[in-house]
Amino acid sequence: MHSAFLRSGSSSQWLSRTDDVTAHLLYAAAEIGEAEMDGSAGTIRCTFNVPIAPTSLVSMRLFDEAGSMPKPGQVVRVRYSRGASSYGFLSRISSVTEQQQVILEAPVTIERNERRIVARHQFGRGGGGFRFCPVMDDGRRWSLSLSDMSAAGLGFVFDPERMALEVGDSLRGSVQIPGAHGVPVVLEVRNLRDSPSVPGHKIAGCRFARIELSERRRLQEALVSSARPH
Repeated sequence: MHSAFLRSGSSSQWLSRTDDVTAHLLYAAAEIGEAEMDGSAGTIRCTFNVPIAPTSLVSMRLFDEAGSMPKPGQVVRVRYSRGASSYGFLSRISSVTEQQQVILEAPVTIERNERRIVARHQFGRGGGGFRFCPVMDDGRRWSLSLSDMSAAGLGFVFDPERMALEVGDSLRGSVQIPGAHGVPVVLEVRNLRDSPSVPGHKIAGCRFARIELSERRRLQEALVSSARPH
């Protein structure tokens, strides 16, 4: 089910991998919040709850007392944005609770007007206290500062003279959160580029190939907290 919702003249990007959809919905819940739900009951303002499960359901809380409540089985279009970035998806209502919550079937695709799955948090030199600690096959252990991170993946800074990486490589390790336990992850290297801040070093842009939903949520919460004034 596709929907044309983006601004006139903008081109759509379609997000369809289940893991990417889950990461995006977690980002939407943590960093966007408000949305509009279009259906036969009209347009209803609502907010995202955190994803219930990786593949099954999406929970939305109605922002206002709806004049005409949506009904189970109804197809709705959810629209939301942040800055110049617009997003939307079609879904079917699974159930409506007495607590003004609408449970939706997880969308198959999400339409967006930019290539990125989610917005990434950029870190200064040192990674803001966030680090990636890979476990290498030969037993070596590293503690590498991050250049950026999101609910979908991260970039870390490394010395190519000491650590040989290629696009497609898989890395097992943990993401260290300031003041908290590390989050176990498996990363897939998606791109390699020169570091603009550390001469002779590179940045490995990676996606989370394996991460528990609860741990992905913990990372997202730590990112949001680190961005707030302390």
